[in-house]
Amino acid sequence: MPLPDLLPVTAGLGMAYLLVVPETKAFYGVSDNQLEATLIDLDGLLAYSNSQTAAHAAPHPSAGTPLDTYKSGHTDNVAGYPCERWDIQLEAVKVDLCVAKLATPWLSVPLTGAAAKYAWAVELTDGNHFPLRLITRLGGAQEGRMEVTSIQKKNVQASNLQVPPNYGVVSLAAMLAAPSLHTRPPPGAPVRLR
Repeated sequence: MPLPDLLPVTAGLGMAYLLVVPETKAFYGVSDNQLEATLIDLDGLLAYSNSQTAAHAAPHPSAGTPLDTYKSGHTDNVAGYPCERWDIQLEAVKVDLCVAKLATPWLSVPLTGAAAKYAWAVELTDGNHFPLRLITRLGGAQEGRMEVTSIQKKNVQASNLQVPPNYGVVSLAAMLAAPSLHTRPPPGAPVRLR
């Protein structure tokens, strides 16, 4: 999938693929262009968002409470599948998802901790939903868009389901906490995760 402009932290990754590791509640956005993988730890990412919301005097009403209303009730058709629009606010970034009801056992991730407080995250990772479209907006302006154009079911070699050993790994949470979202380690430079 093409990732440029999806978020400032993913700009420059070029074409990438996503590895899902349900048992660790993590995703890796792997870029062969950058010889790098971005680790997206759901608990860590949502805890970070929760801490940022708590730090502001007037948190956004949909910043991540269990009572959030995120389902719009509007249905679109993406890649031949009906999907419902979910509107999620994560700090200053608004995320519009179009989520289909599809069997996704590989995306069945029982969330606990900070992630379990987000009803949309729990539902999205229940093994029965799949986001077909993701649009990020900042200040109302579209910042990035990713949309599924087709779904193909096929066998994949197990060796393709891991981050190549010579790729650097950077945590998305660490990138978000950095002074500049555009600061990235050099391509292929290993990054220690704690």
